[in-house]
Parts: sequence; C-alpha cells; structure tokens
Amino acid sequence: MAPKPFEALKTKEREERRNALADIAESLLSEKGPEGVTVRDVAKTAGLSVGAIYMYFKTKEELFCFILIRAPSTLRDRLAAMDPGLDPAAAAAAAPGSANPQAVKMSASAPKKMASG
Repeated sequence: MAPKPFEALKTKEREERRNALADIAESLLSEKGPEGVTVRDVAKTAGLSVGAIYMYFKTKEELFCFILIRAPSTLRDRLAAMDPGLDPAAAAAAAPGSANPQAVKMSASAPKKMASG
C-alpha cells in the first residue's frame, strides 16, 4: 500500500528539518570541534528547545553520525553548485591518495621531499 499524501509530506518535512539541524550542527562543529558542541548549542542556534532536537536525533552522537553519513552527497552538491561542469568521479580520481597511481606516487614522495628540503 502506497503512503498517503499527508504521510509523504510529513516524512519529507521531517527529513528537511533533520538536514537543517545537521547544517547547524556542522557549522558549530567547524567552529568548536566535537567536544565543544552540545545539543543545547544546536537547539539555541536553531531557536528550538533541547527536547525538540531529541525528536529528530536520539543523541548527540546520532546527530554527528548523520552528518558523517550525508557528507559525501552534501560535498558533491556543494561542488556541483560551485562548478556545474565538474565531474565528481574525475575529480576524485585525480585527488591525492586516490586510486590514481600518479597521484599516489606524488603524495607518497611529498614527505620525503619536505624532510630533505
């Protein structure tokens, strides 16, 4: 049985709120680090009660895990917004430390050059 339209809307709104809270937490994480961020900080920044945050995430750790899980798609979206012609797969293949043999060779020799230089 297909979900009723109202249920689908509720699910979509819930995910949008979870993503908005994760955006706030991610911003706070970049400022304060994981030990410096509390659920109270996220709630205050969002203009919500602490209890409201717990409606979307059971623990601070669950919120942080949600941020980590969504990171690849969030990063891909941000890169696409910066450069619509960017091919994420090609960019990843060219990144240092990737499966690209030339990139691996270059990144492996970098510490040696820095130590001898």
